Amino acid sequence: MKNYLLITLLALGFAANVSAQEEETVFGNPDVRLSGIWVSLNPTYSYFNDDFTYDYGFSIAGEISRTVLLGYTRHDFREEPLVGDDNKQTYDLSFNGFMVGFTPRSLKAIHPRVTLAAGSGDIEVGGQDDRVFVIQPSLGVEINATQWCRLGLEGGYRMITYNDLEGIDNGDLASPFIQASIRFGVSWGD
Repeated sequence: MKNYLLITLLALGFAANVSAQEEETVFGNPDVRLSGIWVSLNPTYSYFNDDFTYDYGFSIAGEISRTVLLGYTRHDFREEPLVGDDNKQTYDLSFNGFMVGFTPRSLKAIHPRVTLAAGSGDIEVGGQDDRVFVIQPSLGVEINATQWCRLGLEGGYRMITYNDLEGIDNGDLASPFIQASIRFGVSWGD
């Protein structure tokens, strides 16, 4: 259902962009328009208790005015780190939700990137399950390898909220992370 809604919204935005006429306004023309669509693969390493663990993510986003990305993201742990007071309970997380990115100076070969991913998720710790909310801000750099491929490296911090598991607090589940990204897509216009 969410995928159909996202595709519909992107198609409507594209249609509105194509059919829009240049309109003068009193305060100027901000030139806000759909300027591309991108799919990103995001291998991520999180740091828990002196060890790194791997998770895999992806996102699909519409690009607005060559600088803002709005879309959907999903992440799943592929390895289960140890957490808790005794560091003996395995931790599994998957989450999906909204992603917004900001890429100022995106026409330059190398440019900064700021990303915020947030959404609901499922965690399992030591046999207990719970629904949580995940907030994942990051900051990094991106390289325009070709017109249709961009490579990036970001660092950030994953925060977990609304955790109701016994003996586990939100701080046990949060972690710094390093994320690589490879984005495929197309941009149009200036």
